Amino acid sequence: MKGFLITTNYPPVGGGVSRYNLGLVENSSGRLELGGTGSGPPQGDSAWAKLLQVYWSRGVARGLPRGSTILASQPHLGVGCLLSGRPFTQFVHGGEWEGIPFGRVFFRFFLRFPRKIVANSDATLARWVPPRMQGKSVVLKPGLSSHIAVRSLSPKTPANNVPDNDDVFRIVSVARLSPRKGFARLIKAVVACQQMGANVELFIVGSGPLMKELVKGSYGHQFISIVSNVSDAELTAMYDSADLFALVPHEISGGEAWEGFGIVYLEAAARGLPILATNSGGISEATTPVGAVLLDEDCEEDSVKDAILKLKGAPRQLRKMAEANVFFATQNRWVHRSSVIDSLFLSGDW
Repeated sequence: MKGFLITTNYPPVGGGVSRYNLGLVENSSGRLELGGTGSGPPQGDSAWAKLLQVYWSRGVARGLPRGSTILASQPHLGVGCLLSGRPFTQFVHGGEWEGIPFGRVFFRFFLRFPRKIVANSDATLARWVPPRMQGKSVVLKPGLSSHIAVRSLSPKTPANNVPDNDDVFRIVSVARLSPRKGFARLIKAVVACQQMGANVELFIVGSGPLMKELVKGSYGHQFISIVSNVSDAELTAMYDSADLFALVPHEISGGEAWEGFGIVYLEAAARGLPILATNSGGISEATTPVGAVLLDEDCEEDSVKDAILKLKGAPRQLRKMAEANVFFATQNRWVHRSSVIDSLFLSGDW
């Protein structure tokens, strides 16, 4: 059965959902393509733009061949599919609709209408899908992006490309610059490390609403860099020059409230980076216990600072974490999701 993915988030649009959709299409054995690829969807994140996208998705769904599988990547696009009268499958990636009054109530009510629900983690499923509806649900976790190769770590190969006599401890952090990602406390933790005499550098890769605030917060600190619009090759090089990947999200009220999974953790693991994160949302499913230190999501910057300093002084542990993460990444490619992807195209309930 032919499938069509209706989405406003597909490369070159960046972010975790974009990489998820790309992996899904690339690994569908030619059975899935983008719906409504003509002029593309209306652009923007405003309420008006999303309303236009709802009506765009309704028109796209109505125009698709009868009997095809229709997959709605985002909930408001699922509303458009619902208005079209066509059966559809709904993806749930994280904190959808929590930025509007009673958003969680409305979203749970809406989830009665798709024929199937696809969650990106067990945590997302448990948070959003009531038990009575979990029988029509499936978990399809993201696989490793095809643009990030798994690094080979031989026993004599350093975990990064920096000479052993370089005393700098380099941290890289990659994500959309939004409030829930915890960048403010990560920056404060690195500043505190420097104030204690530890030579720690932080490279943040991303863009988003907090860009100006984070640049202001890091002003005057030459050991903190914030860059955006990097290519996959440049991102790989930044992973390979680092000693640690750190991203410490926490749940917030409203907006992008919650971390459903975290594809960047898989990418960092593939490049052999030890990981410092929190236990927020589905992060524990995106990491392996041996390769990651997970702090409480409500921790203060002092806890982040202490974890950084402890890891900086434990090269053997860092090496063990790097090796565990490379193995974890090899076991979490998109090819390992093939049976779940196949189920999307079965006749019957789907």
